[in-house]
Amino acid sequence: MPQPPATFEGRAIRRVYDEDTETWWFSVVDVVQALTQQADFQAARNYWKVLKNRLAKEGSESVTKCNRLKLPAADGKSYLTDVATAETLLRLIQSVPSPKAEPIKVWLARVGSERMQEMADPALSLERARETWRKHGRSEKWIQQRMTGQETRNKLTDYWAGHAIKKGEEFAILTNIIHQEWSGVSVKEHKGLKGLETQNLRDHMSEAELIFTALAELSTRQIAETHEATGMQENASAARTGGQLAKRARIDLERRTGQSVVSGENFLPPHRQHTPELSGSPHRHGHRHGGGPGHHGHSFADVDRWLELFEGPERDAWQKPDAVVRALALPPTARAADIGAGTGYFAVRLARAVPAGRVWAVDLEPNMVKHLKARAAREGLPNLTAHASAAGDPLLPEPVDLVLVANVYHHLEARPAYFRRLAACLAPGGRLVVIDFKKGDLPVGPPDAMKLSPGTVRAELKAAGLAQVAAKRFLPHQYFLEFRAAGAKRRRR
Repeated sequence: MPQPPATFEGRAIRRVYDEDTETWWFSVVDVVQALTQQADFQAARNYWKVLKNRLAKEGSESVTKCNRLKLPAADGKSYLTDVATAETLLRLIQSVPSPKAEPIKVWLARVGSERMQEMADPALSLERARETWRKHGRSEKWIQQRMTGQETRNKLTDYWAGHAIKKGEEFAILTNIIHQEWSGVSVKEHKGLKGLETQNLRDHMSEAELIFTALAELSTRQIAETHEATGMQENASAARTGGQLAKRARIDLERRTGQSVVSGENFLPPHRQHTPELSGSPHRHGHRHGGGPGHHGHSFADVDRWLELFEGPERDAWQKPDAVVRALALPPTARAADIGAGTGYFAVRLARAVPAGRVWAVDLEPNMVKHLKARAAREGLPNLTAHASAAGDPLLPEPVDLVLVANVYHHLEARPAYFRRLAACLAPGGRLVVIDFKKGDLPVGPPDAMKLSPGTVRAELKAAGLAQVAAKRFLPHQYFLEFRAAGAKRRRR
């Protein structure tokens, strides 16, 4: 949950609580400033810099046990900051001559005991949490779901603690297994999807995400109890099984609703949200579309706005869509999937190229899927099917001969895992074509920092079991790479 700074003699000590490892992390600079009674924060930073270098030269474990996490600064932004546990800080304090050394040792013990008090009296913890969430604008319904999920989580970690699982790293490993299984993304990837840094992932989950997380953890505990799982190997097996049970329920819900459970939405303050930057390129900056792992809370209700951006002669001039379709050399009976179809820029052209085949226009956004359905009917394309994907999984209902990933690859997260799923959707001899922007100063496309080189694409897709078989160079600003399953033979067209 969000943690306000602790206070030592009127000085704020920034801190983060890692629920997965059940560990407090404190800002080292803040503690040093309190110890040295520096009025100037920069002076405290310099003091810590010199001390850290000296301790490192001496081979002190105190320095190596420090971590770096992003903490909020006075300007409202978050920066990587040296942090340490209370145990490590107690050792560091011995290296700082200060009359405040003993008082701060007592303070650290007291702050740490707050968590112990909450463990002994759960009602105290729950009430503190409830008040914190209210202050952050959460609804009572969300709070109740969050608290129910936390109770489920606590019962699971209690089981682990009593069955040879060590708090800290082993708790975190098992938690990640459960999360990866039910959601299709790791905890780290899910936080990245939501634009989170040091914030607790569960505090930024939607109601549906909280429910499926609780289902996965409840299932894991009950399976572990049934089989009396002990130790990492047996509990990891229970974690995978419990997560898979929740995954099946998630996929079933997504198929029925056409909406992804895993979401990029968060509760960050408005100034911390990612916002799309419109240019001449067909991009929704910060948005992962077409079955990728979600988006950062952008609204696509105004489809007309995106039609103006994605469709038109300006884009045609450099995107060369008709030349792209010709280069794909699809037979009339081919089955194809356009990942991140958006408004249907490529999907409509593909459907016209395969009159006796089928094109799946895949997108994560319900408004885009609705638009694609209407466009297919309006333009008389019965072989074009709008298809709602899930986060991290395209959910294609049948094998396809071609998967087109145009201007989407650099938006996707957890790409090797995503493309392993996509590779499984290829028919024998099927192809995956990636079109994305070259690095360099171009008049269109995303910022250079977002772009990926062809070498990176090849390496990532190799990890997903795909090998490059061709490349075409007729696009002025983009590369065109063709892949097949490693070891697959080229099929005549």
